[in-house]
Amino acid sequence: TYQRIVTALKQFHTSKKTLPTTFCPYKIIREYYRHAATLRADHHVPMASHLLAIVEDIRLSVPQFQKLAPCHLDLFNCNFLDDGNKIWIIDWEYSAMADPLYDLATWVSTDYLSIAEMQELLELYLDSPTPRDLAYLYLMSILVDIRWGLWSLIQAEVSKIKANY
Repeated sequence: TYQRIVTALKQFHTSKKTLPTTFCPYKIIREYYRHAATLRADHHVPMASHLLAIVEDIRLSVPQFQKLAPCHLDLFNCNFLDDGNKIWIIDWEYSAMADPLYDLATWVSTDYLSIAEMQELLELYLDSPTPRDLAYLYLMSILVDIRWGLWSLIQAEVSKIKANY
């Protein structure tokens, strides 16, 4: 089932489209952290501060961007619609120019894909994935988790929607 979704993603990632914003996970994580610290979320933020060291370690150990491409940045199964003929990807509010493997990592993270499933996804996405590619995807999925964790701290304080963030 991954094949059809990966085909749709690759088509978008390799298109010549240019989106007006660029997404950098390191920058947005720092911004989310600062924003959370200014809210009543401060009772959670001291623990989150330890995550910034992890983010910095990842930033220093991998390239800033492997390449920039148009990306969705909120991939999870509810955003894939299958009409029987075509896969439709919906909910584009976070889309930007970004690293396509970070985009894949949003899917890895939100759908809790195992290492074996991550490898399968990479084999469909890349011609000849290497162990380094798998490690990179795994590290990007950690950044995704940290990003959404900090986003949740903010939403728990500011959102008017009654949700269990």
